[in-house]
Amino acid sequence: MNSTFVQIPKLNINKQVKKKNDSITANTLLPKLMNDTSIQQQQQQPNQQQVTNGITILQNYQPQQPQTSSATQQPNSANNTPTLVSTKKSVIGINEIPEHLLIRDIIYVFQGIDGTYIKYNKQSDSFKIDENTSNTLVNGVPAYISKPKRDLVYRLCEFGWLFKKVRLFITNNDFKKTGLTNQSFCSAINDELIELYRIIAILETQVNKKFDMVNYGSGSSSGLESPSSVSSGGTTTSTEIPFVDGDSLTLIRLFVWIQSPLKRLKVLGTCVDSIKVDMKGGEILSKIDTLSKHGDQDIRILIHNIMFKICQPLFSMIRLWMFKGEINDPYQEFFIRQYESVQLEKTWKEKFAIVARLLPSFISLPLAKRILIIGKSINYMKQFCNNFKEDKNDRYYYYNQEDEEDEEEEDDDDDEEEDDGEKVEINEKEKEEIIERKLLKKESKIIKEKTKELNYINKEVLQEIIELVSRQSSERLLKIVLNRFKFMNHVKALKKYLLLGQGDFIQYLMDLIGEDLLKPTNQIQRHKLVGWMDTAIRNSNAQFEEQDIVNRLDIALLPERPGNIGWDIFSLDYHVDTPLNTILSPNDILRYKKIFHFMWGIKRVEYSLASIWRKIRSSTSLSILSPIKGDIHKSHLIMNEMVHFISNFQYYLMFEVLECSWKNLEKFIDQEATDLDQLIEAHHQYLQDICNKMFLSNSDSCYECFKKLLSIIIKFTLLQTKLINLSIAIQNEKNFNETHQAQVNKEFNSFRNHLNNLYQEYTSSFYKFQSEILKVKVNQDLNPISLQYMLDFNEYYEEKKDN
Repeated sequence: MNSTFVQIPKLNINKQVKKKNDSITANTLLPKLMNDTSIQQQQQQPNQQQVTNGITILQNYQPQQPQTSSATQQPNSANNTPTLVSTKKSVIGINEIPEHLLIRDIIYVFQGIDGTYIKYNKQSDSFKIDENTSNTLVNGVPAYISKPKRDLVYRLCEFGWLFKKVRLFITNNDFKKTGLTNQSFCSAINDELIELYRIIAILETQVNKKFDMVNYGSGSSSGLESPSSVSSGGTTTSTEIPFVDGDSLTLIRLFVWIQSPLKRLKVLGTCVDSIKVDMKGGEILSKIDTLSKHGDQDIRILIHNIMFKICQPLFSMIRLWMFKGEINDPYQEFFIRQYESVQLEKTWKEKFAIVARLLPSFISLPLAKRILIIGKSINYMKQFCNNFKEDKNDRYYYYNQEDEEDEEEEDDDDDEEEDDGEKVEINEKEKEEIIERKLLKKESKIIKEKTKELNYINKEVLQEIIELVSRQSSERLLKIVLNRFKFMNHVKALKKYLLLGQGDFIQYLMDLIGEDLLKPTNQIQRHKLVGWMDTAIRNSNAQFEEQDIVNRLDIALLPERPGNIGWDIFSLDYHVDTPLNTILSPNDILRYKKIFHFMWGIKRVEYSLASIWRKIRSSTSLSILSPIKGDIHKSHLIMNEMVHFISNFQYYLMFEVLECSWKNLEKFIDQEATDLDQLIEAHHQYLQDICNKMFLSNSDSCYECFKKLLSIIIKFTLLQTKLINLSIAIQNEKNFNETHQAQVNKEFNSFRNHLNNLYQEYTSSFYKFQSEILKVKVNQDLNPISLQYMLDFNEYYEEKKDN
């Protein structure tokens, strides 16, 4: 609209008229306006540009429609009164653009298409009335659009803007090629747009009827004409100003009619706005699912219908994963990711994993983990149980929707088994298997029926399917691992040999290799140690073990360090092959070796103390060491303290730690474990409890104190060995003179000093170890109270410490 305005002549209204008419209408002002305007035209030449700009003032008037039909118009005073519209035409010579032409443009705008008067502006991203509308001619005179109609047109253009925005998004190939969920989302939105097209077609029919009635005088419709049929830019059109009857489609009626479709289109626009181009899979589902939590029932139903369609790829992937253990995910949009380049022993733990970013909001993380375990179980059985499909028992434990013929064959097989049961006596185990197969077959039929109901609307069915399928996959795999792979037998073998539970074998082995392990590491020969181990197996109860377990036992030598001897690098080993190594991982075996090395060091100290005690008891040469008889007696007392400490600590390890942890593991596996993940986690917890209670992973200071106590005891045994050797040397010396006596006295003084220092160091380390045990008890809620009691059951050390 131009910035210059026409100066409207001042209207002199008679005061008497005001008294007669309380309200002044446009019709009462019209004669006066016409009279004043004619006088103004006689005084000066009218400016054509000012006349055109005079539309600004006239737009504020609302034209009144005639009350009688044009065909039967009766002459009367009211009808003969000129209206504002006819006055504008006759006075100014400007016509308003017919409403049916604007409606026809709006129909194009609804589809995101430019019309004759309304066009899309890319800069402002909106539909606007063309600036050249003032140059359009209707009946040979310029035409315009009144301000009320302009406002209404712009409000109607919101529908077209949303439609264009949604359509551009779903036709974006960069978004559609990202995943199947993206394609389903575009398809679902497109289905809603098709419904809007149907509504637009109904409106178009109304427009065509009016357009044909005006132009052709008939009710037949030849289709909506192109907007180019009404030209602009000063070209005269053949369009007459239509007569508007009471039943025609008006802008007001059109605005009212599109409110419901506009509401749906706004929801579609909100859906499109919430999705980014780089989103896929569960990210899209989570965003749209959030919009479904709405108080308006119509909006909630619309979102549910959209989600119903875009969730189809997700539920198809879930079915394939849960029933076949396979992932068909070419676009990497499933919330379970498969990693191909994974070592075989890490198949169970690392080959499949949940991608939290792609997990839909309506599937909780615990539920997703159960879905993961079910698929992993089937995949594991198909990969490592070679006869899984051929095994008549195992084939019932996975579900395949496509194997309907197999189900019929299974029915026949069961019937044959029943017939055979009449002739051949079936044992209890076979009866249990037959009952179990029938039960699982019945569950498979239930699963098949419930799977057909699985969708977004009935997503609660997923929980029920998981409960049923879990029995056929997770629990079955657990039985295979425990029974066919004999998992517990292997764990028990590890407890016996690497955790020193088979006492006779360990003691016999230590007696055989004890002397060899005192040598430096460069003199240790592994094949010789393996031979000693075989001898220990043949001469102990280990000979009655299953041959498979015995064959897995081996000798491992740890990395050497400067100054180490054979005791420091010796370790037993247990070989685990496929598929057992996917459950008992190399890290688990490494933890077993760590525990063995710790307990082997305690065994070494016990073995050294026992050796010294035997030598002292069998030696007759100590009686000649009368000058240090009191020191020898003191060393015996110290040795008894050390034996007491070692024997009680071993008791704590074997019963309070190993046996209690083992009972907890057995109880959990027998009563609570339902899948392989829980079994693996229980085994990890078993090892963790052992390490914690042995102070290997929860208290470095406590572990260091204990290692220092062991080193002090080893030094004590070496000192005792040196004393025994000295007594033997004195006894064997025939020419004993003063020089020898002086040297012996020097050795006696050295022994006395070393003994006192060692005992003082042992006592201080023991007190520190006791205090560290109390700290562990308080800080980490462990309960080594039995160890604390056994080490000082008569409060000897406590009283000694106070004194």
